[in-house]
Amino acid sequence: MNVVNKRPSHIAIFRRSARFAVVGALNTTVDIGVFWLLAVFLDWPILLANTCSYSAGVVNSFVWNKYWTFGDVNREDKIIRQFPMFAVFNVIGLCISNILVAVFVTFLPPIGAKMLAVAGTVAWNYWTSARFVYRDNPKPTHKS
Repeated sequence: MNVVNKRPSHIAIFRRSARFAVVGALNTTVDIGVFWLLAVFLDWPILLANTCSYSAGVVNSFVWNKYWTFGDVNREDKIIRQFPMFAVFNVIGLCISNILVAVFVTFLPPIGAKMLAVAGTVAWNYWTSARFVYRDNPKPTHKS
């Protein structure tokens, strides 16, 4: 028996990408909303506000992506494996975001800097989620 390589169809990839975009829009709303509340309305330090708002988006992202965006793959995969990996990649994403916010806030208002930072982290988040966190792990079968 040969190892079966189950690759998602083009439709499945499109559907997953569309769902990721919807979840991303929701995450962006949470992230920017919390950032605005903390940085602009409450006048918190920019990087502290960014860290808190990014973290709120991360929690939202994990739940929606686990059960909706990538819910069709590897259902037996446990949160015990996924969440730590998701957290590590998102800590890296937070570092990227904080660097971008720190650079952009030197010539943009805080909310503009935040929006550009969000745009800068989208590709990282999708790639790491699809490639590592929620990947499909078909079990190989051995030749008899």
